[in-house]
Amino acid sequence: MEPGGRRISRSVFYGPRTDKDTAWKIAQGGFANAAVNDRGWFGNGIYFTSSLAYARKYSMKKLQPAVVIATLFPGNPFPVIEPIYLRNSQGDIQFDEEGNGIPNPAGFYGKALEPGFQSHVVLVDIKGYPYCHPLHPWNPFQNDGAVDELVIPHGSQALPLFIVHFKPSTSESLPPISASFSTPKSGEENNGKDSL
Repeated sequence: MEPGGRRISRSVFYGPRTDKDTAWKIAQGGFANAAVNDRGWFGNGIYFTSSLAYARKYSMKKLQPAVVIATLFPGNPFPVIEPIYLRNSQGDIQFDEEGNGIPNPAGFYGKALEPGFQSHVVLVDIKGYPYCHPLHPWNPFQNDGAVDELVIPHGSQALPLFIVHFKPSTSESLPPISASFSTPKSGEENNGKDSL
């Protein structure tokens, strides 16, 4: 704990683009060496969440899905509340010729993190839409599946601890969690698995 009772680290999950091989690269060399930066909606960096279900959703698109459990050192987080899409004067989302929402130039899409802060944090729904989105206003008295996304600019701010392997899914809905996990050890191949 930091002076004043603030937590300086937290347990998080990393799932974007993560399959068995990527997870082991992260475990052996850390997030800095794994080329996992994302030009994401909430800033350019490495994306984590405190929700296993949310991280798992992104990894399930892989043939050998996996999620990395890590300790994150977010420093002073900046709360992202800017809308992700450009809007007209009536508040409607503006679209390009291909039907994609146009990123808000005042937002953080692909941009560096806010100066003076070491991470970004945003509250999103399970589909990844932020609660600053007008279709998803946040009601603090209603638990409707809100999850967080935490963005860090440097892999040195996260320490990989465990790898969770999932059985692949071909359906849109996620099957119940059935997984095994591995503890990375220095110089060891990924042979050691324990079942959950």
